[in-house]
Amino acid sequence: GKIPVSPDAIKYDSAKKEWYKVGSGIKSMSKGTYSFLFGNFHHGRPMNIANLLYAEAFVTEWINKDGEDDKYYDAAYEDYHRPDQEIGKGMLLNPDGTITNYFDYNFPPSKERVAANGAPQAYLSGRYMVLPWEIFEALAELVAVGSESGTVYSFTPGDGVEQVDLLRPSCVADIRAKLVELKDNKHLPVSLKDYVTVEEAIAGYEAAIKWIDEKGHAFISNGAFYLEKYDPKTNYIELTAFRDPEYPFTPDHWPSVFATTTVRIDSVDIPSMYLRLSKKEGIPVKVQVSEVLYPDGTAKIAEGGEVSVMLITPTEELSYKAEFLGAGSFEAIIPAEAIKDLEEGSYTILINASIEGAVPASVASSTVIY
Repeated sequence: GKIPVSPDAIKYDSAKKEWYKVGSGIKSMSKGTYSFLFGNFHHGRPMNIANLLYAEAFVTEWINKDGEDDKYYDAAYEDYHRPDQEIGKGMLLNPDGTITNYFDYNFPPSKERVAANGAPQAYLSGRYMVLPWEIFEALAELVAVGSESGTVYSFTPGDGVEQVDLLRPSCVADIRAKLVELKDNKHLPVSLKDYVTVEEAIAGYEAAIKWIDEKGHAFISNGAFYLEKYDPKTNYIELTAFRDPEYPFTPDHWPSVFATTTVRIDSVDIPSMYLRLSKKEGIPVKVQVSEVLYPDGTAKIAEGGEVSVMLITPTEELSYKAEFLGAGSFEAIIPAEAIKDLEEGSYTILINASIEGAVPASVASSTVIY
């Protein structure tokens, strides 16, 4: 990369258990500055920069084996997370609460994709679950140090171990016991010693314990719904809308964010059979197209756009542009010359429709040529 990384950007050292400044002379392919809408977790505790720092340090800790007896290392976890983790060149904590990330990733066609790949993350698993750092810390100590029940836990499946589970009652009991232990010991993760006070950590442990006592599970997240009840015996789950006043989004926020126009292919008219001896000019393909507004579902007849028809043969794909006839109607002709030497049989025809600024659509049909 060619972008100079700020010498004040920080990274976590899993061997020394500390954050360090990367210093001068480091460069990256991309740079992004991110602001955050922090609300509360479902148990009422606030989200903040500490959750992002903890996640960064956690992944670094568990993908690096610092000595033969490193209990805070998981080889399978490393295999999954190291490729994404290695693109990071450092993060800069700005006075205004934003974070500038430097990273080695680029995708010229889409700045949004680049920004997404460099964004600070608060999740630690491949399932993109956002949880309070206190829950993750309890899980880490269960895996590395041990559980009250004596069960041997792991973050990844394996022989002789149980994978940690935020819903399974036996594991939830061990999580609760570990949270109590962390609270009693006034435990503070080394990665957060400069960002969280002991009092704040204790309050977080107590809130998580209270949640487990009330809900019977440890799945505490931050979305629009929270897990109210879970019964593994009957496979029953109940969600409740999260009405916390600090929730950062209004009911109409996500529908407006994702509002977009999509292309819909309403109908395709293709002869079911084509007889080459008929001497017809080719195979006519008639397509009717509409524009649909998502998520409202309202539709209108397309007033333009492009439609292409592709005949797929064993050796090649032959594409033909359709003519717009008006009122959402298009027609293409697969010329007789293109099919005169094909073997008899059924052939797939792929129809693609696009309109500027809309999500394109495609459908497959077929015809028998003989």
